[in-house]
Amino acid sequence: MAKTLICEKKLRDELHREYILKYSLLIRSGESGKFYGVEIERMDARGVRERDALQGVSEKRKEAERFISRLWRGNAFPTELAALYDDFVGEREGAEVHRAVRPAC
Repeated sequence: MAKTLICEKKLRDELHREYILKYSLLIRSGESGKFYGVEIERMDARGVRERDALQGVSEKRKEAERFISRLWRGNAFPTELAALYDDFVGEREGAEVHRAVRPAC
């Protein structure tokens, strides 16, 4: 599996604690093609790391990159990754249903 760093940023929270956040694209090659995932890593000023990753976000790189972009723009922490992915999938499925529904007249 390959990992490509997409964004690294410093963040200070409301208690003035400083963190480094890293958002990466994970790339896994399989028999049926490539699968893209995401990883968020947070490191505090003491060097304590926290990370979370989702392996199978999409078979489309652009879709996984769009999700990562949303994460870093929102300063997402690793603990938020699963819930934010659920929201992302729900919006994507809602958009597909909306496109499939045709007005009767």
